[in-house]
Parts: sequence; C-alpha cells; structure tokens
Amino acid sequence: TSRYDSRTRIVWLLGRTQIFQDELQDLRPVWKIQDEYQIYRLSEYPKQPRPHINEEEEVTSTATPPEIVTAMNAEEFFENATEIMSRGNPLSPRDPAAVKKLLSYGILPGEKLDWSSLTFSERLHLDMAKKLGSAAVTLAAFKSAEILDGWRGFPNTGDTIGNYGENYNIRAAVADIGLGANIPADAVYRVFESPYLKSARSKSYTLTFSAEKGPPPCNAFWSVTVYNSEGYLIANDLNRFALGSESALVKAADGSITIYLQSEEPEDKNQKQNWLPIPEGYGTFSLTARMYWPTDAILEEEWNMPKVEGVGEFPWDKLIIAVIVVLLICWLGYYLARGDASQTPKEEEISLVKP
Repeated sequence: TSRYDSRTRIVWLLGRTQIFQDELQDLRPVWKIQDEYQIYRLSEYPKQPRPHINEEEEVTSTATPPEIVTAMNAEEFFENATEIMSRGNPLSPRDPAAVKKLLSYGILPGEKLDWSSLTFSERLHLDMAKKLGSAAVTLAAFKSAEILDGWRGFPNTGDTIGNYGENYNIRAAVADIGLGANIPADAVYRVFESPYLKSARSKSYTLTFSAEKGPPPCNAFWSVTVYNSEGYLIANDLNRFALGSESALVKAADGSITIYLQSEEPEDKNQKQNWLPIPEGYGTFSLTARMYWPTDAILEEEWNMPKVEGVGEFPWDKLIIAVIVVLLICWLGYYLARGDASQTPKEEEISLVKP
C-alpha cells in the first residue's frame, strides 16, 4: 500500500500489470490481482470496506466520450468544462498567462460559466472555438510532433508529453486521444500510420529490428500494437493484437527480428510466430510502439524505431524524387541553352564588324 498526494481534487489511475509469456495460458491469477486494485480517499482508508463496483449496472449511453463531446454545442461544452474545473482544482503556478486569456472570453477561475451572462462577442468567440477546436487540436498535434522514418511522436525533453508545462498544444493533443500519458522517462510512444492514399498502400508490411541495433532497449518491456482506421483493435482468429518483448519472437539467422504485418496467416511457422494481423486488402491501420522504462539510448534518440517497409508496394516516393530530378535537369538545360542563345551576336551585329 502506497500513498500518493495529488494537487487536484480529481485523480485518474492507469495501472498496468505485466504478463510474462508462460502466464498467458491462464490469466485468472492476473484477474485476481487486478480486482484488488482500488483507490480510497485518505479519510476512508483503511476504516471503510472496499468500494463496491456494480459491474451489472445498466449502461445508459453507447456513445464514446469523443462522440459525446462532439455532439455538444458551445454552451453545453464550456458550461460542463468550467463546472468540472471549478471543483477545487487549484491553478498551476505556470498558468497565469492562459488564465488571463480565458478571462477575455468570460471564463473566470473557480467559477462555472454562466452562458447567459456573456456578451454577443464572447459567445461568438466561444462558439467558433468549439466548432474549430477539433481541427485546431489535430493541427497542434502535428506541429508539436517529430517524425522519423515514418514514426511520429512527441519530443523526449522540455515541456512535453506527461510533463506539459505551458505546452498546451501537446496537452490538448494527448487529452484528445488518451486523456493523459506517462512522462518519457517512464514510457516513450511512437505511432506509424499506413499511407493515406490507397495507391500508395501495400497488402503486407514488415518491421525489422536489425541485429546491430536490436529491438527497443528498455529496462522494462516494449510492445507494438496494431489498430484499425477508427483506433480500435482488429479482430482476428489468434486474438493477437500486439507483439513485443514478451512474445518469444523468432530471430533470423543474422540475428535480426522481423514482424510480419499482413491479413493472411503466413505459411512459415517462424513468420507466424512473428505475425501481427492487419486489415484485409489495402485497408488503413496504425501501429503504436510503447517502450516502458526506456534507456538513455531511446530518450536521447540514439536508438529509433526502424522504418515499416511495404512488401511489393510501388515505390512512389522514389518515383516522385526521380520526376523532380528529371524536371530540374530539363529546367537547367533550358536555362543554359537560353543563356547561350542570348550571348550569340545577331546577324546585323556580325555584318558591322566585317572589313
């Protein structure tokens, strides 16, 4: 039992239980451990009995939290948001500038917003903010992210994921997709997305960790999980959604490890052991690499996720580069030819210098 003090009234616990390869056949002991995870108010522990969770409680809505927020109008959204923010959550010492900006829109610290008290201009600004907010958050995520070999992620240093400081762009982007996240010292995340254009996609891909660099160097464990275009796990006969350090991956003769991303089951047994199912055909998908308790090699970006290679895909990137090079050569040839022509004396000029 450990005590953790929170600066805010509302807390959120995201617990993870590591499962080793030899424990996968019987998860009942793991479920028993998970059932014991509880959060108590300090005033209630250990005097009060364990909180009861009614798992049979009727679900009143099938909508997801993002869908609920999207369906709200500006009045509903900002009144709900400010009501939650006013529940005894103190301001961060680094937030005065942001608070001052919110004041100009009628949002006061520690108070629930009264929509009826706003001016027409304030309502208009908040209404536009609600309508454009989702696009602004998406843009902020891309502006704040780093991309290397097709993998996107936030920086490992400074005001960044898990320790946001005044970086409200990253804070908003993380809240939009996952509520919260670990600091880089605890976990580093990288995301790969299949090409947007269908013509640039492949039916199968490979992810190879070379023998020289090896898989992610972590003090704890790492995993690669595949999701469909809507961000959900992909149903498959193996019930396999991720591979990683606890998956007994098969090494090739040269010591490298290749993960095979395809919808059809590989015939080779070694490839099947390293197989991660993706959508059929040319469907879109994404991969999320999670590296827990990463070493300095990851934190200092000396080690990075290798490129995901399409098997049998048309090399559009190389074609585009080739076309650009050809166009540059043609333009350069035209420019040089035009320059030579401008330096050639005209016929009239030639006749003037004849004896």
